[in-house]
Amino acid sequence: MSVFEATEQIHRNWSGLSNLDRYTVEAWEKRFKYPSADHIPTRLSAPALESLLYRNREFIEIAGHDLALVDTEIGIPHFFLVTDPNGILIQLIGQAEMIEKLRGYNVDVGTPFAFEQAGINGVSLAMRLQSTVVVQGEQHTMQLCKDWTCICSPVRIFDEVCGYIDLSFGSDVDVTFAVPLLKKTIEEIERKLKKTRQSIGGGATAYLLFEPYNLSNREKEVAYGWLQNKSALQMAHTMGITEGTVRNVLKKVYAKTGVSDKGQFFRKFLV
Repeated sequence: MSVFEATEQIHRNWSGLSNLDRYTVEAWEKRFKYPSADHIPTRLSAPALESLLYRNREFIEIAGHDLALVDTEIGIPHFFLVTDPNGILIQLIGQAEMIEKLRGYNVDVGTPFAFEQAGINGVSLAMRLQSTVVVQGEQHTMQLCKDWTCICSPVRIFDEVCGYIDLSFGSDVDVTFAVPLLKKTIEEIERKLKKTRQSIGGGATAYLLFEPYNLSNREKEVAYGWLQNKSALQMAHTMGITEGTVRNVLKKVYAKTGVSDKGQFFRKFLV
């Protein structure tokens, strides 16, 4: 008798297409706009991409550092995709030769991985299920990905998703050990992101002060900018949105925090 004979089945701590009914999967695949494409056909324009990368700079810096450390310890061909909450690629990590090949298929910063642009893949499924997922081989919609195994999980700060991290490698590789590796890495990234948010502004804990008011990530960003005495126009430029959108978000912040003007807002949070 082998000592490795399993006495109990190992708990599968991820979700996949096998957890879903056929009709749901078919409905998601129908949302794919480019069924005959052999590469991902869309990508953000340069101005939109610049704004996106700026807004996600903390996430990019911290994830890039930690994933680079893990990257050197994985002994099989692989790559990491880091996306924003909408599934748009903001960072690509892996061996230079592999990244160059991916770029030949238009997989680079600014490439979207949502259902509409890339079909079923690790990122799009994680976006839908909001949990760690595995998509393997032929389960992918695009031909490009049909020899990939994708493990993807959301990255959360204060219970809100700030993006997704996907680890992809050959479809013939077992995922059992890779899933906990990715989860552990994401936990460390989340810890560092939270620490950064809490220490923004020379030790101020504004993001924590906003927690009781159920503000969204964007509302927190606008609220914090307001506390820094930034104008709506300045924040609009930084966040890549219109000044009118900033003012609408600020109205929601006022309503949720129970204030009616800037003076009341400052008195409430700058104690």
